[in-house]
Amino acid sequence: MNKTKTKKLTIKDFMAKKLAKEEKKNKIVEIPIFDGEVIECKLPSQKEIFDATEDLGENSKTEDVVETYIPLIYKYCPMFKNKELEEACKEELGNLPKQYIVSKVFEYMEIIKIGDEICKATGADPKKLQEEVKNS
Repeated sequence: MNKTKTKKLTIKDFMAKKLAKEEKKNKIVEIPIFDGEVIECKLPSQKEIFDATEDLGENSKTEDVVETYIPLIYKYCPMFKNKELEEACKEELGNLPKQYIVSKVFEYMEIIKIGDEICKATGADPKKLQEEVKNS
């Protein structure tokens, strides 16, 4: 028999959950990228993470993961929307959208690490979710 203790939720509990969710909307987190170095990023919602990563599966190529994470990193890490950085990368970007500044600054594995860390910070780890869905 399962001896898990249960708690009957109240309206107060729901209000606290809603408030906590609202507070997360504009939260800035520090994402580790190199030894002792961090980048500040806004937290996307779990829905935004799942929407962005829904096409990724266990057979996804590294390039697919990078292409998924580039717009996510660009959108939620405000430092990439810097005019000076845009100007420095302008020639390399050519006709590519500005979000590809991320790929001019970071290598593929760094992009994957940053994207994974953003996902984990929201509590929406797509890799864990895929495993859970696969095992259910």
